[in-house]
Amino acid sequence: MVYLTRKAEFSASHYYHNPQFSPEENLRTFGKCNNPNGHGHNYTLEVTVKGEVDPRSGFVVDLKQLKEVMHREVLDAMDHRFLNKEVPEFVTQIPTTENLAIVQEKIAQTKPDLGVAFDGDADRCIFLTEWGAPIGCDLITALLAADFLKQPQNKGSTVVYDLRSSHVVADEVKAAGGIPRRERVGHAYMKKTLAETKAVFGGELSGHFYFRDNFFADSGAIAFARVMSVLSAQQKPMSELMGPLRRYAQSGELNFQIEDKDGKIREMADVYRKAQIDYLDGITVDCGDWWFNVRKSNTEPLLRLNLEAKDQRLLEEKLTELKGILGEPVKGH
Repeated sequence: MVYLTRKAEFSASHYYHNPQFSPEENLRTFGKCNNPNGHGHNYTLEVTVKGEVDPRSGFVVDLKQLKEVMHREVLDAMDHRFLNKEVPEFVTQIPTTENLAIVQEKIAQTKPDLGVAFDGDADRCIFLTEWGAPIGCDLITALLAADFLKQPQNKGSTVVYDLRSSHVVADEVKAAGGIPRRERVGHAYMKKTLAETKAVFGGELSGHFYFRDNFFADSGAIAFARVMSVLSAQQKPMSELMGPLRRYAQSGELNFQIEDKDGKIREMADVYRKAQIDYLDGITVDCGDWWFNVRKSNTEPLLRLNLEAKDQRLLEEKLTELKGILGEPVKGH
């Protein structure tokens, strides 16, 4: 029996806060990690695999496949994320390193069909695979859009989506005969466009999902029921169901401290003037094999970047290129 361990590092921000403590107790207990805007840390992930050596290859495990699993189940879900807001398991519990380990261990032991987390009033819903890896809400939008559009009464309907969403959403909508409609980020904009276009469905990265038959309003409960219906209609686990939709590499949302936000957006428009550019919400630059959106924070001197590319190599190359313009991402946001 041979043991093989692979290590990887990732960064994430968190906010340590116990609502049962007074402000003084929280500050005394958690120190700078009690900052509501988040506080960043670096983490090391170690995965150990045991098994017999394959005499044909000399391997215990395909290292490329192991790396892909580590990214899919942990690194892509956690790296450069605000754990309290972007990882469902920590919406209701303090995201300490200890709890992070416990959450992953529990999911590995229980092996549920999927995971789901709602916010306080259940208008938002976020999903996890059977292994506990959070699923991007844009991928859920793509999954449900295809399901809605295959129904005869919804043939040719519009699906509205947050413009930060993966291009896989538009791909799936078009493939199902629907009309994809990008919209700027925000509840009010989404609902207005859904009503105007009589869209059958809509989704945002924030976990808000909207339904024509719910008066164009959002509902986490309906989203949960629809995903359960799709999952129960076939024999694949949730991770395999989502696999074909993970066809592009994504950066997640990264924040950069910029004082002259409008000036920086003009600079980016000039640098990428030969690309396809629109200003629906911030600036979106589409270069074919890769694209990005940069939006202004309404309350802080920050620009928020979302980048997507056809593969991980191109993503890393273009992220480095954009850092040359924007600087390094702000940790703790």
